Amino acid sequence: MATIPMKEAIVILLDVGASMTAGGTSRLEAAVKAVHMLVQQKILFKPKDDIGVVLFGSEETNNDLSSVGYQHVNVTRHLCVPDIGLLREIEQITPGGQSADFIDALIVAMDMLNKRKGKCSRRIFLVTDAGQEVNRDAVDVVLKQFENMECKLNVIGVDFAEEEDEEGEGSDVAATSSASNRPPRSAIKEANERFLREIVEQVSGVVVEADDALELMSYFRAKSVLQRPAFRGNLSISPVVQIPIYMYVKTMEQKFPTLKKISKIAEQAGEDGDCEVKMDRIYVSLDDLDTEVPQEERVKGFKYGKTLVPFTGDDEEATKYRCERDLTAIGFTKASSIRRHHFLSNSQVCVPRPLDDKAGVALSALIHALAETDSVMIVRYVKMKSSLPALGVMIPKIKADVEYLIYQKLPYAEDIRHYPFAPLDVQSMRQSHAPSKAQLAAAELLINSLNLMTAAKDEDGDPMEALKPKHTYNPTLQRFYQCVQSRALHPNTPLVPLDPVIERYVNPDKELFGNARAALENFKALFPVEPADPKKVGSKRTYWADMLAGQDVQLDSYIPDGGGKKQKTEGDEFSIDNIAAGGTSEVGSVHPTKDFNEMIKRRDFDYVETAIKQMQDRILQLVNDSIRDQLYEKAFECVVCLREGCVKEDEPEHFNTFLKLMRNNFEGKRRDEFWKMISTKGLSLIHDGECDSSEVTEEEANQFHAAPCEPVEVEAPAEEAAGDDEVEDLFDMIE
Repeated sequence: MATIPMKEAIVILLDVGASMTAGGTSRLEAAVKAVHMLVQQKILFKPKDDIGVVLFGSEETNNDLSSVGYQHVNVTRHLCVPDIGLLREIEQITPGGQSADFIDALIVAMDMLNKRKGKCSRRIFLVTDAGQEVNRDAVDVVLKQFENMECKLNVIGVDFAEEEDEEGEGSDVAATSSASNRPPRSAIKEANERFLREIVEQVSGVVVEADDALELMSYFRAKSVLQRPAFRGNLSISPVVQIPIYMYVKTMEQKFPTLKKISKIAEQAGEDGDCEVKMDRIYVSLDDLDTEVPQEERVKGFKYGKTLVPFTGDDEEATKYRCERDLTAIGFTKASSIRRHHFLSNSQVCVPRPLDDKAGVALSALIHALAETDSVMIVRYVKMKSSLPALGVMIPKIKADVEYLIYQKLPYAEDIRHYPFAPLDVQSMRQSHAPSKAQLAAAELLINSLNLMTAAKDEDGDPMEALKPKHTYNPTLQRFYQCVQSRALHPNTPLVPLDPVIERYVNPDKELFGNARAALENFKALFPVEPADPKKVGSKRTYWADMLAGQDVQLDSYIPDGGGKKQKTEGDEFSIDNIAAGGTSEVGSVHPTKDFNEMIKRRDFDYVETAIKQMQDRILQLVNDSIRDQLYEKAFECVVCLREGCVKEDEPEHFNTFLKLMRNNFEGKRRDEFWKMISTKGLSLIHDGECDSSEVTEEEANQFHAAPCEPVEVEAPAEEAAGDDEVEDLFDMIE
């Protein structure tokens, strides 16, 4: 496990002396920018650390040691939690113009850290160009104090020479190039740079050039958090096998920060306070709206029918499920039987209890056994007392230096929603939707061309995975923090443009798509897309939002009026009762057209082909069971409904075959009157003008009734005797 981050106290020493502005202010600007980014990183990622700022080489002198010297050292911010005000102060830093002795500044910084109470790690950031005289008499005291305080030293050097250049190493070309890009360096600056490197080496610090520091601090990085065990207890394999373990959170969803509402009116009026808008909820009596009901007289109520049932806090406690903290193995199964998309919530790691060698050996044996058998362990997990038990899986993970189990929450059967999709098998899908071999090859080529596993390049130019989750940060959160900082520092200026790092996340990789251009063009050519005419092609599906869009929701319909009866809106066919009744799964004999339309509109299951088959059977039953022409009109309405449904669902072949079958069975025979009704009313085949997948032309459809009847090589559905329920439905309909 990673070490637990400790709170840190940091003092930033910024050189504003004369050498920082020699030949312009570029050195000071680079130094201020480095300090600004350092504080910004602390605010975003470690906001609880303390930061102090000291300027040396300034006109002012303000420090606790000024009575014994240490002039031109100004403590502008004592150690405290960083905030936006500190960033504003840093932006207002101006050149000092005085002599700057970084040894004096180091002593003042150590004095500030020494006075800071509480347990924490200590660090000093020294930002300087080391261009002025330094008093080296107290260097031994400084080094001794660094050792006693266990303080770290990081030096951000402005226009520092490369370490190889100072030692006389490296190629002549590199030295010439480095010297040409750097302003002339004085003997004092060169000596001070060597002196600083010696100090840093003795205190195990680091020296970073200002440009490199800016580049490093511009990178996004993960936020450090204090790791505390989420669970401490035993992993129960059996009543006699108990392994003491700790569990830590490994991954957690980062929620979007909550924002406060501020009253603009109060802010403009200059009222005291933070002008925050707060919700104030008041409970009043129905008998007297001016009378507030106190807390002790209120109780929760749950609606049971039209009755409100009171439910007190005692009732709630009495019915609450109670159980003890627990982590118990339920069983073992193959890893392939656990689906990755079934994982819920955050993941946790299970490790042996610290300093417990027996627990480490036992858990290691379990982890290796699971890994060697390609198995996982199903567990019952109760995180804390009285919390609800969860079903989870323990997955073994073995690395070079650590072994642990990964816990992942699993869903119960009620948590899984099954959504049926059309089959991807070419042999099983509708022929109108089946792709050709060329289309399949084009799709495969496109997928391989946009493979993210080889889309990026490492430092050696070798292919590597692009957008790896470990190195890809949430662009929404990063952009949010960027905008908050910009608006806090500059409230009246436009927001800063999108950071290039975030832009690479959210926009397609130009190089990747450039290499895949040929595959994209090939895919586009084989899958032509034409804009659909919204007037010609209607919506095939009806959603709840569409059904509710045209309705006026009125509270009056829920308020008892007179006898307390609920008012009914005319023409309202959509209701909660319809939802609670469940979806239709059979075409009945009473309202076959309504049942058919509801079945083809269902989204939870694909009932299109089933509805068509049942409607065909229902039509034949109505015609054959009809006493003379009693049921012909109803059967004809079913034929019209079936035709409209086949057009909407792109199933013209089903209707055309059925219509030809009815002509063979009815025309010139016992049920010839029904076929004459179809012919007289002009009901014909579905042609390609109505449905693109139809193989019948409009001319063939118009000539269908005039052309001679052709035999259809399709077996007619066997006539089934109407069951008791269907007979009762028919009697109900006749009555």
